[in-house]
Amino acid sequence: MTDKIEVWRIRPLRRAGDVASLRAILPPGELERSERHPDEAKRRAWVTSRAVLRLLLAHYTHIPANELRFVAGKNGKPYLDLSQNPEGITFNFSDSADMALVAVGWKREVGVDVEQVRTIERAAEIAARRFSSETAAELARTANKDKSRVFLQSWARHEALLKARAGTIWNPGAEPDGLFNVRDLDTGLDYVGALAVQGDGWALNMNDYTD
Repeated sequence: MTDKIEVWRIRPLRRAGDVASLRAILPPGELERSERHPDEAKRRAWVTSRAVLRLLLAHYTHIPANELRFVAGKNGKPYLDLSQNPEGITFNFSDSADMALVAVGWKREVGVDVEQVRTIERAAEIAARRFSSETAAELARTANKDKSRVFLQSWARHEALLKARAGTIWNPGAEPDGLFNVRDLDTGLDYVGALAVQGDGWALNMNDYTD
């Protein structure tokens, strides 16, 4: 397995001037999905983050962004069409407010999640139902002022792992083999993020998308 994992941080609301040109990258189906957002700012952020995802994958595949084809695997997890992906590139995407993350791997499954830090009512109660007993106990010991952030970090880890385990590049309907490692990501004070990667022996490279 390739030992490099790339994670890109994107701030879509800070790239408003690019929206018209970025819309041209997206296929009709994705543009239609953007119209489901009633809020103009959210529509612009959605278009920007999905177009940048395509631009990043175009960089790795050397295929024009508007020509990339996605296929849905188990539970709807997207993959590059195998005919465009001889190197076995895998990817995953997550967004929250004005932060999006794109994780890219090679021949190993990846999952990523980002959450805007916000107040979570009944965080300890939810953790007791959704998380492991160890994680729930840790949250119960956490000071009230930090509870929401700690809860959301645990949630991001949980979501990243679920997304990584949704299938494999070689057989989108199959469960991936092997151990998964989960790592917290540096997403600044207002967000928490996590990455899950199949196997070990990999190095993480964090990037900010600024083009």
